[in-house]
Amino acid sequence: RPVTAREPELRVGPEPERGLLLAVLPKGTDAESELGELRELARTAGVEPVAETIQRRMRPDPRRYVGKGKLEELKASYADHDAEVLLVDGGLGM
Repeated sequence: RPVTAREPELRVGPEPERGLLLAVLPKGTDAESELGELRELARTAGVEPVAETIQRRMRPDPRRYVGKGKLEELKASYADHDAEVLLVDGGLGM
């Protein structure tokens, strides 16, 4: 029997939403490892990650989660990537 190229899988259902990922991580934390799980959770939820923003600090800002400058960067990135949702990597007890 001849070997044939595998056909790409057809997607059934709506297009995934475009999502921006956000994490506040202490210096020295491996961002790739930390965001890897968030990427997979996003895809499972039907969100395609289109960009990532990382704030390096010991703990999230109590008022805005990120600092003022990072918030402005986040707003610009959200618009530049036509993001539809923001996914935040944070614990529930924060």
